[in-house]
Amino acid sequence: MTSTSIRPVMALLMICLGTSLVSFAQKNSTQQKGFDSIYYYVATTLSATHIDQAIRQADSLLVQSADSLQKLRSLMLLATLKKRTGQSADALALAMQGEKLAHKTGNDEWRLRISGFLSTTFRELGLTTEGKKYIGIAETLSKTKLDAPLMKLFIHQEKAYYAINDLRYGDALQEITAAMKLVPAPLGAGAQHSIPVATCYQLAGFCYIRLDSLVQAGNYLHRALELLGDQETELKGFIYHNLGELALRQKAYPEAKRYLDSATAYINTSGNFNLKLYTYKTLQDYYSAKGEHDKALQFQSQYTELLQQQAALTNRVSDQLIEKFGNELKQKTTDNYILYSLCVGLVIILVLSVLYTLRVRKREREKYLAYLDKLNARKHVNAIPLFAGIVTEEEPASLAQKAEKEPEVMEPDTEPRKGLVIPKETEQRLLHGLARAEAEQLYLGKDVTLPYIASILKTNTKYLSATINKHKEKDFNGYINEWRINYIVDKLRQDKDYQQYKISHLAEECGFSTHSKFAAAFKQVTGVSPSSFIENLKKDQRK
Repeated sequence: MTSTSIRPVMALLMICLGTSLVSFAQKNSTQQKGFDSIYYYVATTLSATHIDQAIRQADSLLVQSADSLQKLRSLMLLATLKKRTGQSADALALAMQGEKLAHKTGNDEWRLRISGFLSTTFRELGLTTEGKKYIGIAETLSKTKLDAPLMKLFIHQEKAYYAINDLRYGDALQEITAAMKLVPAPLGAGAQHSIPVATCYQLAGFCYIRLDSLVQAGNYLHRALELLGDQETELKGFIYHNLGELALRQKAYPEAKRYLDSATAYINTSGNFNLKLYTYKTLQDYYSAKGEHDKALQFQSQYTELLQQQAALTNRVSDQLIEKFGNELKQKTTDNYILYSLCVGLVIILVLSVLYTLRVRKREREKYLAYLDKLNARKHVNAIPLFAGIVTEEEPASLAQKAEKEPEVMEPDTEPRKGLVIPKETEQRLLHGLARAEAEQLYLGKDVTLPYIASILKTNTKYLSATINKHKEKDFNGYINEWRINYIVDKLRQDKDYQQYKISHLAEECGFSTHSKFAAAFKQVTGVSPSSFIENLKKDQRK
């Protein structure tokens, strides 16, 4: 969440405090009627629950305004509500109309308020030079012409936002401390000025989250909620969002989800654009942390759509700004639009990357499960592994005698000649010998070669190679590699310690001379890389 997220709350407060900002202690003794009553209801309760109705009511107040003061108040109420729903172009036009009227009528109190509003709006559009100019005007008016503690508090808060934009969180906390010194006494829940004070607490909590002072952040955010009490204000939505961020950093996922759900409830009633933007971003981070990638992509898509709306808005506003501020501001706005466009482009690339990664992982998962099914099925065959039909434990005497008559030709061929005919008894003896070699795990030796196994079985390489090709449908290297990989997979499944070993150690244990040869053979046999296999295995074991 950026530093601009709750300023509409404060702006509404500034415009609905009545016609005097003389002191915090000043209160109305009777309930306002007529214009004032409707005005305050729209600015507080209705705006927090039904923003569209609030805009219609504010527009009606503007039409029915009886004097310049009521018109000023209606203009700025409507401007603030428009800005909250992302209609910054309309909000600026209304605020500039109000600025002209306040200057014409000499109403410095409303000049001060409107300057604060314009400062916030320009800052949020990235036009910080213009924004600082207006906060400077507001600060001058508050010092020389008005005794307005609440507006001074507002000014300190606005300066804190500028510091936050520059990532100067320590400076921002100093401004917040200065703002809090303007509060005459401790306030109870629901007190008259609880919203601006609660805003200070929320800002402090936001800064401490960025400074990784999570305990202090939590204290300030909870104090903000306590101070608001039963008041229905969208400020609560931003506080819940910050608490959700805080819980997510602490990996307290159930608590994070609860707070983010509370923030979402305020989105549904208030329609605040900034609250929606930053809550969706945090929900994306939450579901990514939980490994629920489909939901993360859903909120990523909604967040991207809002960024696009924001970029389009900035482009529209630039046409209005040039009439008042010239080409320099238009260039700044264009640069800001380009920046937003780049951000949107990066987000789209990120989404595509995530989709591709999910697709690859899905395929790897399917290959992983298919391999395990094949491996489990093989273990349930009641014959000697790999070679069905060889069931005797002792080598028949006739086969051993036959071996003595076989030619001891030890050619290094790995491919049998076409048309090679192997005596049936010799073939059975070789299969029996291979089964014994498998049982004794001779395949784990690094020096295992076709001539080496042929010499142990007292045959030649052509007969041995042809027998393996016929009964296993693999060449010698594929046959040995499959046994080695199956061996190390059994170790990974049966002993969790193996899942923590380096790939090079696993390769060495099952007879491979290098990491790369092992990785290539592992993927050839299982369909996935060693690291992907181990990741899927851990996932299954957690379930």
